Amino acid sequence: MIDQTTEIGGVGRTSFRSRHVFSRAGEVMARGELIHVCVDRSTRETVPVPGWLRDAAVPDPVDVPEGGTP
Repeated sequence: MIDQTTEIGGVGRTSFRSRHVFSRAGEVMARGELIHVCVDRSTRETVPVPGWLRDAAVPDPVDVPEGGTP
């Protein structure tokens, strides 16, 4: 069986990243990252990342000050 974990991070004003790890028996088989841009479906204009998604995101290591929290 292959296990997949996904986390959301890298949240900007209108975009975010989803990071995926695929593993089997605890061994990482593959990693992937996608960049998503939020758009209004009717106008195709970019829109801000929704608050609920921003709240669920994991801070990127570069977003966390050394020895601190974001």
